[in-house]
Amino acid sequence: MYRTIDITAMPAPGYSSGQAMKVMEDLSDEIFPKEYGYEWTGMSLQEKLAGSAQSVIFSLSILAIFLFLAAMYESWVLPLMVLLTVPVVMAGALYGVKLAGLPNNLYVQIGMVVLMGLASKNAIVVVSFAKEMRESGHSIVDAGLMAGKLRFRAILMTVLSFGFGVLPLVLASGAGAMTQKSVGVTIFAGVIMASFVATVLVPVYYVVLEEIRERFVSVEEEMKKRDSI
Repeated sequence: MYRTIDITAMPAPGYSSGQAMKVMEDLSDEIFPKEYGYEWTGMSLQEKLAGSAQSVIFSLSILAIFLFLAAMYESWVLPLMVLLTVPVVMAGALYGVKLAGLPNNLYVQIGMVVLMGLASKNAIVVVSFAKEMRESGHSIVDAGLMAGKLRFRAILMTVLSFGFGVLPLVLASGAGAMTQKSVGVTIFAGVIMASFVATVLVPVYYVVLEEIRERFVSVEEEMKKRDSI
């Protein structure tokens, strides 16, 4: 019922679609007469509607992982050893997206949620093994080192399978290539960072946090309670 025109724009290299939309809104408010208005359509509309839900989705993902690990380990501290890897992996993924010159769009954020699970999975492999070694009588440092060494192969298999699996998305071309590249590059860069984090940082996290935890909790008492149950 209104006279309308379509305006199509693309973000400049190095800028996200959200930043471009904000600039267009500011320009519209500044340039358009008072009788004029604007509405977003297509993917921009979906991004606008989903914008307020992004922080909620990421928060709920982290909370779900934490509660699951707290129940599995029967501890509030051990899950932190796993969750501390998530920010590092996500930072590596964002850096890879920036190097590729891709915008931080909805598909990048979907890849981030996937990486949360992948980073947690690799860390769980190390922490679980370190926990078993500690309960079998090894020192905290030895348990962390043994877990990092002995679970390296399992982590490497996960990294290679994910890396080769998303490689076609990274090298995509033609129609829909931007969407595929956004997901592929995010996961590929995150997987590379996850391999470093799981083999190097997770044992360090385990040693530091386990030292703190055992100042207040006895491993022997935990094992006795578990056996009695």
